[in-house]
Amino acid sequence: MLARKLNAHNVLGSIIGGALLLGALPTFVPTTASAQVFQFSTSSRIGDSDEQVSERDVDSLVQTLHLDADQEALVRSLYEGHRSAWKDASAAHRAQIKAIFETNRESNNWSDVAKKTRELSKQWKTTSDALEKDFLESVKGIATDDQMNNWPRFERDRRRRVLLNTQSAIAGEGVDLVDIAESIELAPDTLEQIQPATNVYGEEIDMAIADRTRAIEALEKESTPATEGDIESIDFEAVKDLRSRLHDKRIAVRDLNERYAALFCGQLSAVDAQRFMTEYKMRCFPRVYRPTAADRYIKTVRSLETLNEEQVRALDSIEDDYTRQVGGINDQLAQLIREQEDTNEDSPMFFGGGADVLPPPPPPARTGDQSDEQSVSVGMVFVARGSDGQDGPALVGGQVIQAAPVQTAISFPSAEPEDDSPRGKLNKAKRELVNRTIDAVAALLNPEQLALAPKPDEMQRLAPEERLGHQLQKALENAVIEASGDDGQQITITFDPAPEGGKP
Repeated sequence: MLARKLNAHNVLGSIIGGALLLGALPTFVPTTASAQVFQFSTSSRIGDSDEQVSERDVDSLVQTLHLDADQEALVRSLYEGHRSAWKDASAAHRAQIKAIFETNRESNNWSDVAKKTRELSKQWKTTSDALEKDFLESVKGIATDDQMNNWPRFERDRRRRVLLNTQSAIAGEGVDLVDIAESIELAPDTLEQIQPATNVYGEEIDMAIADRTRAIEALEKESTPATEGDIESIDFEAVKDLRSRLHDKRIAVRDLNERYAALFCGQLSAVDAQRFMTEYKMRCFPRVYRPTAADRYIKTVRSLETLNEEQVRALDSIEDDYTRQVGGINDQLAQLIREQEDTNEDSPMFFGGGADVLPPPPPPARTGDQSDEQSVSVGMVFVARGSDGQDGPALVGGQVIQAAPVQTAISFPSAEPEDDSPRGKLNKAKRELVNRTIDAVAALLNPEQLALAPKPDEMQRLAPEERLGHQLQKALENAVIEASGDDGQQITITFDPAPEGGKP
């Protein structure tokens, strides 16, 4: 029996999120014998990345307020104290969450768990906000009046860094143009040249963020009954109207980013403008413009030390032709996504959103002996299964289907569709181009070089974050799922072995 352990991130949060609408956590069926097993360990832990004040905020304070060396040392000391207090508070919050699960493990009263965790979340926000306010007020206490004149700019820049991306849901909405300018390492004189435009952009994007935040809060307020299990009290017409308003605000943020991206590029050299726009497109449409298997294979082949001049020239020609063709396909895909987002307000996300917003999370750091471990981010989707064994929607006309146990379906990043739709046809054309390019590059190599840089197989031609999902989607077609562990947070998926010579 083959067994692999997978660390699944954010599973518990997704379970609770779904349970808030369904009124209960899912039940799991027992595993079968003589099968392969994937185990997912989930937890309610809060990571340090949830800290509201970051190291980058401290750096921004020092730079924006023009603090002297003594002031900087004091601010960084205050920050260490803040971090210590924050970690102590978060540890206490984690202990409270764990206690709730332990108390309700035997009773299986998951509705009560959802209610109590909502209350603790509100308490934690109050505590966290108070810690943030205490730190920032302490910083204000050591700043001079002249330095405090720059405080509004610090707050504005911080809102852009924190809220612009975290509240975004459509392509291009969460892109920070100031961060792009800094990340591509423009020359100091170039940064100074675009500084006036950067300042105006900062002011305008701050107002757009504020408008969007108010729209989000209005929608969340109207949708509060759903988070409390009271679906019948929701005014779905009001929710629909608020979703439409929020969608308009998202479009406004995206369009503002697009206007200023063009403005910045107009003030840069041709080389810098191309670098800026390349990064901008990547952040707007990461799944479209990310490197493909052909890009990765060309890079691998170029690293071979035994390539001769003729091979290098041929490789250059193949890469130039590929870059031109894939660039055209990618631009068409991006345009289709944008057109769809312009007209489609009814996205799968409850508060509005799209599927092509953020780049995939980086793989977690590997420590120790983890040769047979892999990592995957798992999202839980809830389906109500009726007595006839057929799956039905979780919600129909705002009413929860109270049929049978609620089962889980696990969704993973998957390859782009290749159907007869315009987007599907472009995806197919792109895949065929990638495959042709890989074959053409491989044909340049002699047997010894090909042994050092073999053509990528079918799995390797998928995007890295899609590979494990591709394996599991096939393996889980007839799988069964169970929950175990001290606090019910160990998810075990068991499936039949793969055919002879096949891969799970």
